[in-house]
This record gives sequence, structure tokens and C-alpha cells, in this order.
Amino acid sequence: MKNARPLRTFITRELEENSPFNTLDPSIYRVTGKSLIQFSGLNFTVIPECSWLFFYSKNGVRFFFENVEKNKIILSPYIKMACIGPGSATILTEITNMLPHFVGNGKAEETAEQFLSLLDKQDKVCFISAVHTNRSIEKKLPYWVDTMNIPVYENSPIEHTEIPEADIYVFTSTLNVKSFYTMGYMSGTQKYLAIGIPTASQLHAYGADHVVLAIHPSENHIIQAIQIMNVDQALNR
Repeated sequence: MKNARPLRTFITRELEENSPFNTLDPSIYRVTGKSLIQFSGLNFTVIPECSWLFFYSKNGVRFFFENVEKNKIILSPYIKMACIGPGSATILTEITNMLPHFVGNGKAEETAEQFLSLLDKQDKVCFISAVHTNRSIEKKLPYWVDTMNIPVYENSPIEHTEIPEADIYVFTSTLNVKSFYTMGYMSGTQKYLAIGIPTASQLHAYGADHVVLAIHPSENHIIQAIQIMNVDQALNR
């Protein structure tokens, strides 16, 4: 079902060249991607003794290995690598030319359960994250799992940027929601798509009424959710 004009969608993520968003018919969907968060790397010189490195994000992978190279940190060849989802796994392989030993599906509960099946009581897991992290995987592991954390980058809201008017706003994190709200763009009548329950909860906390929760964080699943919202919007005109 075609609209009189393209459905305008704004997503709080910089879209890469191979993003599936770029394959959408521009006469039906007009997608703009821009992160509302600024990132800066944090310095570290020591990695705690551990058997696993678990990466929460693509940025975590990038900033971690930038620092490892800068400070000439030698990683033990026995350390195993784990990634929360395919996106961070792809970046890990591009940077290290190695495949991770574990890749989750991006969903915290399922990923934690699958990762736990690989652990024993001798394992020590070091989580690589931002300063502001909700520790979604760590919180779901049992008490006997020995965990630690290395913050490798700072993420903070951008104070001001131009955001185009859109029919659907897609939020990829709670911090992006906070930035959007602080800049005064949020209104109760807008339609929102949230990636993850914490993001949806943050939208509701700021007074958003029309919030759809994406069932999976992958861009293909986000597109499917947008297409369903587009059909629903057209039927309700």
C-alpha cells in the first residue's frame, strides 16, 4: 500500500553503506539515520585476568582494540571472545580477523542463557562496555559466574542537533531517548519504535503514548516493524 508521500522515518543510528535501510524503495520510505549520542574512548592499560571477553556493542569492540593497539597490550591467546549480537561480531572479525567463540542474538535473556551454557565455575568473564550500561547480560547470569567490567568509552547525549520531522521515530537506546527529549523534540502524538524494553520504558516515562516494541534489534526486523506500522497508519486514516 503506497502513501501519497514517502513514510518519513528517523532512526537514532548512523546508517552504514550496506544497511538494509538503504535498499528500501525511496518512493515509499524515506529514512534518515543520526545518532544523538557522542562517543569518546577511555584509556586503560591492564586487562584483568579472565577467560572470556564479552562485547556489548560495535563501539565497544572498536574502542577496546584501539586502546589495545595504542597501549601495546598483549592479549592472551587463550582468551575467548563473545559478542552480544551479529553486528559486534562482524566488527570483531573485521578488526582481528578472528571469529568470536560465541555470538548472541541481541536479546538479553536468550543471549545470557545461551552464553551461560558455555561457562563453568572456573571461568571469569570480562564485559567490555560503555560507562553508561545497563549490564543486561551480567544481571541475568547466576551468582556463581565471576564477572568484571572494563568501560572502554564514554557515551553522552548531544546537546543540540537538527532532527528532521518524521512519521515514525526509531530509538536504539535509552540515552538517545534522553537526548531527543532534552532537545525538546518529543511530543505525545508522535509514533515511536523502541529497540528493547528499557528504551520503550524511557519513552513512556517521558510521556510517549504511541510506542511499538521491536521484537528483535536487527535492522531487518526493525524494517518489518516499520512496514507494519506504516500499513496500520494507512488503514487508520
